[in-house]
Parts: sequence; structure tokens; C-alpha cells
Amino acid sequence: MSDETVELTIEEQIAAVIAPLRELDSKLARDEAHVLNELEEIRDKRKRLLAMLRQADPALARPGPKKKAEPPITKGQAISEEKISQVLAAVSGLEGEWATGVVTRLITMERSQINKALVHLRERGQVRLIRQQRGRGDGSVYVTTPRGAEEGQQRLVVAVNGAES
Repeated sequence: MSDETVELTIEEQIAAVIAPLRELDSKLARDEAHVLNELEEIRDKRKRLLAMLRQADPALARPGPKKKAEPPITKGQAISEEKISQVLAAVSGLEGEWATGVVTRLITMERSQINKALVHLRERGQVRLIRQQRGRGDGSVYVTTPRGAEEGQQRLVVAVNGAES
């Protein structure tokens, strides 16, 4: 019987230690809820104040959509404007879909340079990628946009007229 008495006293001692911790936990939970309510009230007051300030001072900046940064040219895609113009002049005369291999047969330029030029032309909206192909073959399939065809023909005319002068 003394063993049971010892066990009860241990359980009572554990309960005596845990009870104040539970009370503290519930007090902290109430405090947290109270502080969150106060924070929400402060945010609402600040929001109303900013709205009144904006009405009083139209020069105060309004929140709006973030400005989009222009996407940087992909690393490693640096190429001269002259080479881009050569590729544009070559593809401006092509109708329908054409592959990168067709361009390599039209102009004497390394394929990597042609691919870089095509990236720039895609960014400018002068060619559109139809199908990307990797590995062997003629490469990715593109189509020249009406804008690309027009601008390419203009550059070709300027180049031919400039050569005759």
C-alpha cells in the first residue's frame, strides 16, 4: 500500500507542476489574441489615415502595380546588330515555316550566331518560334512575322541601294 501512496504523491507532484504551466499557456494564448486584435485595429486605422492623406494631397503616391523590369537579354546571347540584320534580311524573304538549317544555307555565318540572332529577333517580334527541335536535323522551326518581313525587306533595300552608290 505504501507503493501506491508513493505513486499517488508522484502523480500529484507532476500535476502540481503541470497545472501552473497550463494556466500560463492559456494566459499567453489570451494575451496573443488580444494583441492580434489590437494589431488589426491599428492596421485599419492606418489604412483609413492613408486614404484621407491621399485625398488631401493628390501628389502623394498611390499604391499601384509594381513596374515590370525589362527582361534582360539572356546571358551569352550578345551579338552585333549587323549580324542580326543579316539574319533578318535572309529570313524576311522566306514564306511559311522554315528551319534554322535553311538560314545556315542562305548566309555564311556560324549556326550559334544565327541562333543568337534568332533569339533577338524573337524578342523583337520579328520571328516566331513554332517548334523547338534539338539534336540532329535542320533545327528549330520558325515563321517570319509580317513585321519581320517588312523590316527585313526595308533593310535589304537599304543595303542594296547603299552598295550601288
